[in-house]
Amino acid sequence: KYITTKKNYPLIVLQKNNRILASVEIHNNKYYLIEPNLTGLTHKLIHYLTDNKTEPNQDNIRKTCKKFKVQYSDDLADVTRYYVDRNKGLGKIEPLIRDKNINTIEIKNILEPGVINFNFNKLSTNIIYNSSKELNDLILHIARILHNHVNEDEPFLEGILPSGHSVQATFGSKYMHPKIILTR
Repeated sequence: KYITTKKNYPLIVLQKNNRILASVEIHNNKYYLIEPNLTGLTHKLIHYLTDNKTEPNQDNIRKTCKKFKVQYSDDLADVTRYYVDRNKGLGKIEPLIRDKNINTIEIKNILEPGVINFNFNKLSTNIIYNSSKELNDLILHIARILHNHVNEDEPFLEGILPSGHSVQATFGSKYMHPKIILTR
């Protein structure tokens, strides 16, 4: 089925001020996840907070801004918190997990758009994994969440995430490409 009408809707909204951090735009049979723009400085803050396992609360973001001589703002804090929380989850596909309209998420090849089942319509997305390492890192992260083990010798992973999504994944190697399917 081809979706011809353009659809837009907010996906992740802050309760404190109703600011939309992530939204969805669907047109020409493609699902576009729209996220906040990242500057080099914001990227640096996100990596520092993530690498140091620092909770992205207002005080910690203020301290980190001061450390890197970055002007603090509520907008900067919201964007930083969004990306730190997203990356603690399933990274690029975390917002898709939260979209109740999506039944299935499939990442079957690197350098190709992921595919979703959106209200029983198959749509490509604007989410692309750029390397086998990037997709394998996601699979390893999911394996840790599931208290499971995956590697080149034991490449297959199955389980149920805390969100209720079932996971089937293959850890990539020189013999096979990494891939992952999540189903609601």
